[in-house]
Amino acid sequence: MSRSDEVELTQVNANVAPLPSRQVSRTAQRHSELELHICLPDLTHVTLTIDQRTQATEIMDSVIEMLELNAREARHVLSLWLVSSDLELQLKPNHCPVQLFGKWPVYLRKHTTVSEKLIQTQQPYVHLRRNVYISREEDLKVTDPEILELLFTEARSNIMNGTYPCDRELAVKLAGVLCVMQYGPYNELEHTPDYYKANQAALLPVLHLNDLKSLIPLVSQSHVARTHSLLNNPPAVDLRLTYISECSESLPFYGSV
Repeated sequence: MSRSDEVELTQVNANVAPLPSRQVSRTAQRHSELELHICLPDLTHVTLTIDQRTQATEIMDSVIEMLELNAREARHVLSLWLVSSDLELQLKPNHCPVQLFGKWPVYLRKHTTVSEKLIQTQQPYVHLRRNVYISREEDLKVTDPEILELLFTEARSNIMNGTYPCDRELAVKLAGVLCVMQYGPYNELEHTPDYYKANQAALLPVLHLNDLKSLIPLVSQSHVARTHSLLNNPPAVDLRLTYISECSESLPFYGSV
């Protein structure tokens, strides 16, 4: 996620500009209140008011309530993270994010080789992400559709931006799943090679976009069409599970940092 897609921790201010449409705000009367924006996988945010002693477990409980998630599943498969351009750290329940913000340069020096000049420019942001300590199989046991949507969106983002490098075969399979989710059941009159070519940026990872500009564009497009046609419009929950399952089974680094 780029710096422009994230919102930093700021002092509470009645004139704070509105966030994206999925923003949910919570107010509290505490000394030295701070307004915290938690980044979600779909690049929107939820917002709550905390103080310097607020722990990650309290923040997580508030996020679960705001998003109306199944509390038991959410606490197990999701976690809060502190993320900057060169370091990603999953928070423990007793961590206080505000206190860790001030220690971020220490963590950068300890865990990265970033220059001192760059260290001084990095600001961490709080993200809601998959818990790195759960097994891959546990993703597929999730029953809450909202949690499944969060896991799917995170996996899709990691595939599309190249965080999860994948071969052409997997890229085509996943593109077929996205076709059904975004464009509906396969229709040979509508879903022509030109149709897939026009929508390639929404379907294929950055690493594979050049495939459609190489000597085999029609082959790549026909493979996407074949996968698209085989799925036959199952429920959205099943499609998300299919996408996650393909990533989990094919990528040894799925779910890792």
